[in-house]
Amino acid sequence: MDHARGHVAMTLTTQVPTTCPGTYPILIAFLAIVAYSEVWSRLAKGWSRRKDLETPNSPRIPIISPLNPPIEEKSLESLPVSRKIERMDQDLEKYKQLYHKLHNLEDYPDILPESRELLLSLLSSTITDALNANEQGILSVERFSRDGLSDFLKAKDVDVTNRWQEYLSRRKAGGSREIVSDKDEAKWWLKQAACVKYVDGAWLGHINKISTPFKYRHITKNAWQVMSEELGDGDLAKNHVHVYRELMKDIEAGLPAANLEDFVHPRQELTETRCWKAALAQLTISLFPHDFLPESLGFNMAYESLPLHLLKTVKELREVRLNPYYFELHISIDNADSGHAAMAMAAVINYIELVAKNDGKEAAHVAWKRVQAGYILAEGLPTTPESPSLRMKPSDTFPRTDTEAALIEIFAAKNVRWSTG
Repeated sequence: MDHARGHVAMTLTTQVPTTCPGTYPILIAFLAIVAYSEVWSRLAKGWSRRKDLETPNSPRIPIISPLNPPIEEKSLESLPVSRKIERMDQDLEKYKQLYHKLHNLEDYPDILPESRELLLSLLSSTITDALNANEQGILSVERFSRDGLSDFLKAKDVDVTNRWQEYLSRRKAGGSREIVSDKDEAKWWLKQAACVKYVDGAWLGHINKISTPFKYRHITKNAWQVMSEELGDGDLAKNHVHVYRELMKDIEAGLPAANLEDFVHPRQELTETRCWKAALAQLTISLFPHDFLPESLGFNMAYESLPLHLLKTVKELREVRLNPYYFELHISIDNADSGHAAMAMAAVINYIELVAKNDGKEAAHVAWKRVQAGYILAEGLPTTPESPSLRMKPSDTFPRTDTEAALIEIFAAKNVRWSTG
């Protein structure tokens, strides 16, 4: 079926080659930044090296065509405008080509080393951003505990709820939309996000395999169930990728299937680099399920939580009379009580507690840091574009609405009366 062919999570399962090159210890980039000396020592001595995805004792193969880490935002901003545009265009083309090859992995088996290098680079860059951010996020939970993680995620949900109420108050007071401005822009926004939505659930594509160690099976089966539900549990009407394809038909986006080379052609006008980058994070982390199991579980826990922009998107798509079903589906299925958010948290808790039981507290702390790295990777890469009309210049930020302008006039008039009275 065509809908199955286009979903990378359904194709990669049978397309992974039997060898995977390289000998680097995993997560060097992340650990160098976090600078946990005890973690580094443990990594240098014994973490698994790049081997076959399926066979534990496969031969090592030298790295070919390593991918240079993407340029950091600060260095990008320091470039002249012409060079900045050129660099962004180069990154966009690079991401598109890798995206296509990962959808057709049986034809490009040598792409795995490049995919791994990109994954490490993305882990490194998102951790750097998280450490430089004003809010600590998941890093505030320095030491894992079941209650500590639960409290953190509950507080995050409360914060989303509060900000949602603030958003509704702004809109009720006459505030403008904050995701899209009108129907035409909403169609553009939805189309630009297609490269991410067409790989929905792909980060779990290899999480539970015949080569998965038996001691982890009860954990990885939990995560695999999340992926099964992303695919609709056999009901095409609830398959997330299929639902988004139907939405693309509704808005006449004219996009081909994601596995076709035409999907990455410039004529499709899919130009939002950050969307392609987020899609590749989902694809690459799925390729190395044994080496990056804790990162995958952390990524899943972040991605299955309910973000504020999802709630805004549903409301604003309704306002411009476009079908919000894809996004409504996620609000329902990702709930923190019994949905994907709850399942993702349970998988992390069970994993860390299993590591602590089998390998001790030190190993569990290392595992928790790696879960955090995966969580930050998902949190740190926007999966949707920024609408051009809402990129406000500093000089245009206030007044933002007619209501705010009217209030300014009222206060100005009162000020005149007070000064003359």
